This record gives sequence, structure tokens and C-alpha cells, in this order.
Amino acid sequence: MRGQGVAEAMVHQLVSDAHNESIRILPLCTYVQAQFARHPEWEDVRKDL
Repeated sequence: MRGQGVAEAMVHQLVSDAHNESIRILPLCTYVQAQFARHPEWEDVRKDL
């Protein structure tokens, strides 16, 4: 499924759910870390160690 945008869609849904549920995300996966780097507007749901 590489290249079909599935992972990106999942991360976008994860962030949307985090906003709706007032939870924070600790991005351990390198892909999710990269997505957070590309979307500074998501910093409000990012949890740091």
C-alpha cells in the first residue's frame, strides 16, 4: 500500500481524534515524528518525554 497515502490519512485521523478527545500524542514512530515536523499546527496535541 506504499505510496497510496494510507499512513498519512491515519495520522491525520489520529490528530483529529486527539483534538476531539483532548488527548496528547507521544510520536514514537519515525513516520509520525516526520508528520509532526511537517505540521507545526499539531503541536498542541504533541506530548514530549
